[in-house]
Amino acid sequence: MSNMTQLFDASRFQGHVKVQSAGKAAVMTLCGPETGSLRLFSLWDGAVLSFNRIYTQVWPLAQNEAANILLLNFCRKGRCEVALEDGQFAFLSQGHMAVGTQQAQEEYRYPSGLYEGIELFLDLDLLAHRPYPLFQEGEVSLEGIMEHLHTSRRLYLGPTPACVQTLLDNL
Repeated sequence: MSNMTQLFDASRFQGHVKVQSAGKAAVMTLCGPETGSLRLFSLWDGAVLSFNRIYTQVWPLAQNEAANILLLNFCRKGRCEVALEDGQFAFLSQGHMAVGTQQAQEEYRYPSGLYEGIELFLDLDLLAHRPYPLFQEGEVSLEGIMEHLHTSRRLYLGPTPACVQTLLDNL
């Protein structure tokens, strides 16, 4: 079973998060006085793309985060703050990206009450056994990315490259 199936499981959240699944897609909605949604799309086995629109200052932490996932997170609007493993704290603001395997330790915080972003979740266990052909053709090495991240405490934060920003704008 893929680590990704955990992303679609509503029981991971306490209270106000509702999940509606429809085949290879799901929508997670925060219900209450403040709202937000994550629209999750399974691209292929081991890869999920999420379009996030958060209109609250706090998004609850899942009771158990998905294991061994490489997350590429691109902030389009607003700001996200999160406490991570090893005592790290990450700030992600408009035009910036985060790439890593760090697990959130507390709920996600959005100081302005607004956040829009795009995330790509890659299941490293599954992709190690069945690499996606596009990665092979493009000579993308998840192992190389991971090797670099482990020397950088498993997290990279920086500006989103212009070519990637253009691609995100088109999405």
